[in-house]
Amino acid sequence: MRTHKITTILMLLVACIAAGNTYAQTLVDRVAIIVNDESILQSEVQDRLNQLQAQIESQGAQLPPANILMPQLLERIVVDSIQDQMADRYQIKVSDADVNEAMSRIASRQNMTFQQYLAELQKTSNPSAIREQIRQELKHYQLQQRVLASRVQVSQQEVQDFLNSKEALENQNIEYKLRHILLQLNERATPEEVAEKKEQALALIDSIKKGENSFEQAAISVSNDGFALKGGDMGWRRISQIPSRLTKPLLKLKQGQISQPVRSPSGFHILYLEDKRGEEKVMVERAKIEHILIKPNQIRSDEQAEQFAIDLKNSIQEGKTLADLARTFSDDPGSALNGGDLGWVTLESLDPTFADVARQVKLNTISDVFRSQFGYHILRVTDRREEDMSDTLKANRAQRWLQQREFEDYLPVWLSEIRGEAFVEFKPPFDQYIKE
Repeated sequence: MRTHKITTILMLLVACIAAGNTYAQTLVDRVAIIVNDESILQSEVQDRLNQLQAQIESQGAQLPPANILMPQLLERIVVDSIQDQMADRYQIKVSDADVNEAMSRIASRQNMTFQQYLAELQKTSNPSAIREQIRQELKHYQLQQRVLASRVQVSQQEVQDFLNSKEALENQNIEYKLRHILLQLNERATPEEVAEKKEQALALIDSIKKGENSFEQAAISVSNDGFALKGGDMGWRRISQIPSRLTKPLLKLKQGQISQPVRSPSGFHILYLEDKRGEEKVMVERAKIEHILIKPNQIRSDEQAEQFAIDLKNSIQEGKTLADLARTFSDDPGSALNGGDLGWVTLESLDPTFADVARQVKLNTISDVFRSQFGYHILRVTDRREEDMSDTLKANRAQRWLQQREFEDYLPVWLSEIRGEAFVEFKPPFDQYIKE
């Protein structure tokens, strides 16, 4: 909330104590709530109530009674004010471009263009008020992310455990073509018999790996389950159709590999992963790039920056090295110290213009000077390749999902903490809705 001086102009007061079905009556605008060193006026509470009322009515619902609505609304106003104050201390700013981008995403989800979305807002609400509401929400989200970052920690082991969990695996469309051998044991088998059966399983695996026996023939010969006469063929199965005891060893296998013996109450199991399908494949373009960046600045105009980049390219063609020139002149501090070397980079993650040039330039050739959002560049690509980033993509998605889940767990706790630490005073008539 914005800080206001207490004024004496006539405004609409949120007055759920008013008679009849209305929530407001006309009174002098006064302080409604004090939050730390800031004052929230009755008119601001009225504005929030108006927004909430419009939102509820747009959903076809009825406004709840005052004794239910007002405590929730007032507490929300207080917590928002506390977050606004904290965001100011952290110097968090949300630009008009950030707001436009957020509104564009909302419009897209509703299958509308940005302009169509604005037109719809004009019909039912105040677009300026909606913009400020979105700006505040973005500011609060940035604050929450910054403050809770130290609490929301997800380790690589947690990511891997999640990827191997039943919850994650059953949400994938992966199917496994498995073959299986069971070397059965009696429930009352002695430790000696168990050890002997395990040795038999290890010897069988060794003979298959050496090519002395096929998995299919071994299954027909020694397996003690219903798949034996099919060469151990279990067919195509999803994780949910595979006994949980076998899931973990299965996930360690690559296509064509055989598992180690897996102990269960019925004996020792041996798995062979014959094939796999339905797995998401994400191939990305990677390139090994060297470059020089020249930025326009207060001293160097745009035209001068471009000409300087052209001069540097000419110098390289005359025999000077890109690495030496990058160390001396490049405005990219991250790569300048390395002689302009960016190493292996994923083209999709780069500025679109930069990525297009990196795709098109011949290997080990200096590109023409081009402009990106950062300034003027020359670059050289020394190698290219495609990489399967499926596992990396899945791990990144899992990490973001786990972080978001942790974030959502911590957020109510943190909001309660900052509410408890703040000085809050509700002025009449609003104090009647708050139970201390």
